[in-house]
Amino acid sequence: MSINNKIESYEKYREKLLNIVYKIAIDISESEEKNTKFNESIINEIFFKKSTPIDKKNSTEDIFFIKVADGFKEISISFQRLKDLEVYISHSPVLKRPIEKADYLRFLIENYLYEIYILKERLNKYTKKIMNSYIEDKRYISIRKDCNLLSNMVEKNLENIISIRGKHTHEARYSDKDIDRLVSLFLYQEYLNEMKKHLPNTERSDYSKFSK
Repeated sequence: MSINNKIESYEKYREKLLNIVYKIAIDISESEEKNTKFNESIINEIFFKKSTPIDKKNSTEDIFFIKVADGFKEISISFQRLKDLEVYISHSPVLKRPIEKADYLRFLIENYLYEIYILKERLNKYTKKIMNSYIEDKRYISIRKDCNLLSNMVEKNLENIISIRGKHTHEARYSDKDIDRLVSLFLYQEYLNEMKKHLPNTERSDYSKFSK
């Protein structure tokens, strides 16, 4: 499956979950009592960090959807952060020294590797959560097979990136030969510019060609 097909499948799955959320929201909005309790639960959650007791007992379907929606929310956040990093890397902030731009680039790459690792962990946890939800269902064997295939696909596709991330975390900081050469070039230019300040005016022009 190509990357475009994977993203398309992701968007379709996200749309299906959102459609269920919309139906729940419409059901709440049509009842004044439900609407009041929903508003109270949002206020309590945001400002007082406590959940509002719900009178009705959740059905098996409700519990399953909450589990699926919560897990996908974490995946969605991680995926969005990866997309944000694409924006950050294309819009470098105003920095005083060129070498700081190389450090900024290295910082973004390290965060990209870390976020890929988080995404992998959340995807695997999500498939296990879904698989375990069907453990007493007659479709369990079939669903377990599909979930294992998904987990294997995630591991295989992200194997190289996770390996790089593991080395930079456990052995040494992330290093890239092109970035290292860029840093060396910046340092060398700073050295030449500093050296020119201490040379006679007649000799400065001889070094100017090296610092351009």
